[in-house]
Amino acid sequence: IGNLMNFFEEIDIMEHIVFVEASTSGAGYQAIKYAKKIGAYVTLFTHKKKKYANDTEEGDLLPLTDNIIETETIDNDIVCQMVLELHQEFPITAITTVSDYFVPIAANAATILGLPSISYKAALQCRNKYLMRLCLDKICPELNPEYQIIYHSDQLCLEVNPTKPIVIKPTDENDSYNVYMTNCEEYARRHVNKLKATTISREGKTLFPAVLAERYIAGQEYSVEIY
Repeated sequence: IGNLMNFFEEIDIMEHIVFVEASTSGAGYQAIKYAKKIGAYVTLFTHKKKKYANDTEEGDLLPLTDNIIETETIDNDIVCQMVLELHQEFPITAITTVSDYFVPIAANAATILGLPSISYKAALQCRNKYLMRLCLDKICPELNPEYQIIYHSDQLCLEVNPTKPIVIKPTDENDSYNVYMTNCEEYARRHVNKLKATTISREGKTLFPAVLAERYIAGQEYSVEIY
């Protein structure tokens, strides 16, 4: 890292952006490509850089990245310690992520350095679909569909029939993973049991121990992204 500081001074780079993981769908490549376009020095924190080696939808982001640090990115304490150490060697001017799983951890690390960020609590509420529903209940309940949090399959009480489909989903997974719509109560209960048996996310994080059931809403679908 000491040698990197000398490198910084020599080329007079003003921006040092840290990415806590990145999307492998192509968004990670585009984000890092743009960061390089504006002249930033890019550090990528990842628990396994090999997972980006086959990121071929848009391009390979690893050659674009100036500094890759392999660490336990699902651990708040470890990420913050690594960020503080890196910041002492050459100042970090922004921390972000291009993977929804890591928004809370990136937000926490940015807050510790006093960098622009949403709060850690707000990030957690965005990531957990049940907590997000509770927030909407307080500030704009008219935007919420009928919903229920389920800890056991026999707790499902939303009416399910061919004219009233529901959506069953994990509370804190990503990319619509394991999200199903059904108009059959028996299938809904089976899917709840399937999700309840899954305790670890695809990134190795312990999942929230409950499943969310929501009334299906017909209409246009929009994605709200986090920058």
